[in-house]
Amino acid sequence: MKPLDQEQAIACLVPSLPAPDELLPYLNRMAETRWYSNQGPLYSEFKQAVIAQLSSRNPELPPVHGEVVSSGTAALELALMALKLAPGSYVLVPALTFVASALAVLRVGLVPVICDIDADSWQLTPDMAKKVANQRPIAAVLPVATFGIPVETKPWDDFVEDTQIPVVIDAAAAFAEQKVGQRSNLVVSFHATKLLGIGEGGGVFSRQPDFIEAIHKCSNFGLHQGASQETGFNAKLSEYHAAVGLAQLARWPELYQGYRECHRWYMERINHWSGISSQPGAEHFTPGVEVLLLECEADFVQSQLQRQSIETRRWYYPALHCHPAILSKSELATEPGQDGLAVVDRMSQYLLGFPYHLYLTEQEVDRVMQAIGELTPLKGVASHA
Repeated sequence: MKPLDQEQAIACLVPSLPAPDELLPYLNRMAETRWYSNQGPLYSEFKQAVIAQLSSRNPELPPVHGEVVSSGTAALELALMALKLAPGSYVLVPALTFVASALAVLRVGLVPVICDIDADSWQLTPDMAKKVANQRPIAAVLPVATFGIPVETKPWDDFVEDTQIPVVIDAAAAFAEQKVGQRSNLVVSFHATKLLGIGEGGGVFSRQPDFIEAIHKCSNFGLHQGASQETGFNAKLSEYHAAVGLAQLARWPELYQGYRECHRWYMERINHWSGISSQPGAEHFTPGVEVLLLECEADFVQSQLQRQSIETRRWYYPALHCHPAILSKSELATEPGQDGLAVVDRMSQYLLGFPYHLYLTEQEVDRVMQAIGELTPLKGVASHA
């Protein structure tokens, strides 16, 4: 792909979607059928292609079933609705995630219980969830694939079997390598900023066909045999977005390898600088965004790099419990005598997202890492250690 002009500022995020000529065959098919929404042929083809992609990752398990919908947030809401929990039930959510995780819980009439993360994985773990569930009646758990690093499904499958508490993995940014568990359910996003971006879209995937059938109905006003049988809403994926999705899947090997290479550039350079570390698991997986843990406070580094025309983002910042609209309607899972969420409260001040896209050059990554490395050893800057 043609790189951006190296004299320009280095952008943090640049979506890569199909060119018009790549879309044209699918748009022509849509025009021929005059079917533009309402779960048409392109929607069905895109859905089956995504299911096939996910099924290939652990084919020894029962078949994957799925539904593709209008957004990742809609997918989260539908997955929670399909669990059929009592109104006001508690859903455990890690504090280090995008606001959509908690907003989806609230919008379907449930209560987020916001908990800390494990410092060794930056994720909510089954052991942590069990500990909280022993203290209050947790009705469901929403683990998050932090920054797109996949969630290990086997421990969560065991958690479901042991506790009978359903699990929906919020893997919005982790489609590239996330697997579908045997008992845990999966939500992904196809937003334009994701590795497989289609503009707007999302999906729910499970090995429980009844669960997906409920989502299929709920995404179309709960309609079945002409009557609304479920409390649903309009979350259908349009044929236009399905057309983009099919064109993107045709490009997927190129997209995936491009992101893998960009991530590799960062991984090869991180060890050369003290005071910079990657997310646990980043050495094995391809993330959705490139986030590093620094020894300088993130806002300081962000302001300094901005002066060098390097754009950065504070992904998942502030943490969930620092958003007034969420905190006022949620509960915190804290240790006795603990005021906050210790790991998240500490780490979130030092996490920063760096340029990561298919138009980035290796020389630009060198420039980014050089700029970070020159800042992190500065004396007098607060340390998170």
